[in-house]
Amino acid sequence: MISAISNKQATIKTLRYSFLAFAYLALIIILSIGYGLTPTIFSIFVLIAAIFILPSHGLGFGLIILLTMTMERFFTLTPLVIGGTVYKLYLLDITIGLTALALIIASIKKRTSGFKLNWPEVILLIWVGFNIFSFSQSLLSQGTDFAVAFSTLKNYTFYPLLYFLTKYSISSAKQLKNYSHLFFLGGLLIIPFIVIGIISGQGLWTEFTPLSTVGFRLLAGTHAYYLCIATIFATSLLVFKKFWNTPIVVSVILIWLFGIAGSLMRHLWIALLIALTSLFILLPTKEKLTIKQNRKKIFWVTISVIAVLALVISLMPNYYLPENISSISNRLTSFTNITQDSSANWRIQFWQSAYDKWQNQFLLGTGLGQNITISIDNWQTVEEIRSIHNSHLSIIIQTGIIGFSIFIASIISIIVYNFKAGINNLKLKPYYLAIIATLVMILVATTFQPHLETNLTGIFFWILLGMLSTPKKI
Repeated sequence: MISAISNKQATIKTLRYSFLAFAYLALIIILSIGYGLTPTIFSIFVLIAAIFILPSHGLGFGLIILLTMTMERFFTLTPLVIGGTVYKLYLLDITIGLTALALIIASIKKRTSGFKLNWPEVILLIWVGFNIFSFSQSLLSQGTDFAVAFSTLKNYTFYPLLYFLTKYSISSAKQLKNYSHLFFLGGLLIIPFIVIGIISGQGLWTEFTPLSTVGFRLLAGTHAYYLCIATIFATSLLVFKKFWNTPIVVSVILIWLFGIAGSLMRHLWIALLIALTSLFILLPTKEKLTIKQNRKKIFWVTISVIAVLALVISLMPNYYLPENISSISNRLTSFTNITQDSSANWRIQFWQSAYDKWQNQFLLGTGLGQNITISIDNWQTVEEIRSIHNSHLSIIIQTGIIGFSIFIASIISIIVYNFKAGINNLKLKPYYLAIIATLVMILVATTFQPHLETNLTGIFFWILLGMLSTPKKI
């Protein structure tokens, strides 16, 4: 009894500590949005982050997830500015560095490093090494933009190290569950952004991703991307009856789906559908039967939530529902007429131009930091190859067949090496199935956007791979 009370008090204390850390750092980021990331604001962030994270690497890992899911580019892409000079040292980078340092300190205290490489991880490190080689070669090539090359190198070498940070931050089943639950918590924190979009008629920070068709986004594409992750995890846990209240969770998922639809991110609609389909295929027969048995309940909860949402939106001072439905309809119908879609045509021309340049350098690729000229009718523009809106093509064109082969080999080997152990762990099966389905979502989504070339989306790919690599050690 005394032990149970003591554990409860320790849990409450940890939650308070974590809440304060998130609140303080989020407030500093909000200040940086208004005043810019000045040396003073940057220094205050580093100091407070160090105070909270160094005693607890687990807290640092959680902050990486939650601050990215809520503050997105203002945590991950806002550069430090000193005397008019821009330094691309982001708050995300500081948080990752402090978390890694905290993990090292914890390992030294325990006198056990626990750092062992398996063969898929060797391949992943070879991929990292190959990109360093590609970067060095790029510096000798004509037309290389050093800033772009270095930024690409960072996304291909520094952020993949989150795989190892994640893997070695998780040493128990409880930690894997807690870190998985962070995606659900992050999804809850995004709901206010959906509300803001409904009230104002346009989502917060949607100006960074302008539409190629008529309409306006109720939610930023990055927030919709994070909600896809939260939806997959919540769905898996729901099917395995891990929540105490099914109707509430179904309602939350439906609100998330509303936000994803309102983001007008067509590639996320496709990716989420494929991911949920793959999750259903991987489900055991018992859980598939559970879905079929509860389909009527799910249907009526869905109808109820839609009715409540429609009523609430109709009572708003600015009634934007008809316009929002029209925007979603326009995006849906655009699938049937790709030839008239300027966004699709631009991508196709971009891919063709990049392919033409790659043909003569197919083995080692064009290198990092290269640009290409795109010609559409009488209009020309110069674009970075890394922004090709297809991460798979971006990697193969920049690093060649050799680099792409190493990348694919590392990903497939990590999944294959851990797949069986993950799905055979009965207690953690819902979590590992969610991880696998989410990786499917990301790999499909990266076919249409440069998600792996952008840290605010790419880090989740490496974090999830790290989570997938844990079944044999916990």
